[in-house]
Amino acid sequence: MTTILKQAEKANMIVELKKLGIAQTDIAQIFRNMNMQPPSAPTIHKYYTMDEAPTASQWASVYQKPRAFDHPLCNPIIIRTLKINSSNKLFTISSLYTLLKEKLVDTGQMNALPGNRQTLRNYCTYLVRSGQVKE
Repeated sequence: MTTILKQAEKANMIVELKKLGIAQTDIAQIFRNMNMQPPSAPTIHKYYTMDEAPTASQWASVYQKPRAFDHPLCNPIIIRTLKINSSNKLFTISSLYTLLKEKLVDTGQMNALPGNRQTLRNYCTYLVRSGQVKE
């Protein structure tokens, strides 16, 4: 069974192997020998050229993709609506999506919403997990 590592773990391992004097061309084979899925050659090169692997906080800020609904017009409406409806069991993310569409697209402030309903669900989950909104 092949072990799959998270990107940050791969980066740390590649930097550590470099510090041990292992050649860049040997790193993929070392991963395979340890029964791990090796990163691609460009990924190995990317981390091998680093002096230090990124810390957890750097990783989140540098390597994380921007969130679609973090848009300055969407974010305040989403947070306010989630806070107001936190105890409302009948409230759905689908209704929040409709609200955003009415307030932003139908009024001409935006041509289209930056994501679909599932993207909005994921964004709302992120807001709760990051503590920006209470459940």
